[in-house]
Amino acid sequence: MAQTEHLGLHQWETTDSFLRTDFNEDFAKIDAAVGTMEGHLAAVPVEKIASVNLAEKSSQMELDLSGIDLSRYTCLRLVWYGVGTARSTVCMRVNGLTGNIYYSQTVGSSSAQNDGNYLYLGALSEADYGGRGGGFADFFPSCTALGGALFYTTRPYYGSDHFAVDGIALEELDSIQIYLSSGGELKAGSRAALYGLK
Repeated sequence: MAQTEHLGLHQWETTDSFLRTDFNEDFAKIDAAVGTMEGHLAAVPVEKIASVNLAEKSSQMELDLSGIDLSRYTCLRLVWYGVGTARSTVCMRVNGLTGNIYYSQTVGSSSAQNDGNYLYLGALSEADYGGRGGGFADFFPSCTALGGALFYTTRPYYGSDHFAVDGIALEELDSIQIYLSSGGELKAGSRAALYGLK
């Protein structure tokens, strides 16, 4: 009688006879394999929390974090990829907030912090190059005098920036909005995902 490659499960031919013990043996092997796999997954320190993939053009991508216990994570990583119709700045807001609660400081520049209505994520290329762009952003618990979720990202060609959101703790994030500063639209295929480090 043939057996499967990995677990050695029975593979009956039409002429083979079988017993109830054959099934019980197979089920026991499957159960043991699933238990081992669950143990390995539980040990993985990173898990995907939320994601969005645009099926059609839209003015923004939004990750809904409501109902998710973010206090379980030591930090979060947002990974994004955008497609637009022209070169444009890619911006982010949290919890739908538009007030002057976003602060930034470029490494190596003046120590003064600038406030604004959004956080800078990156840029899409010129339309001649497909209007594409991507990158990542990390969120950490507050470690600034601002008392918010500290945000850090690395930008190609521009060095590194530190960002903070005034008055919003890491576990208080309930949504992330990604959009274009020009008011343009993100095309189908734009996507984002948020991962948590336990």
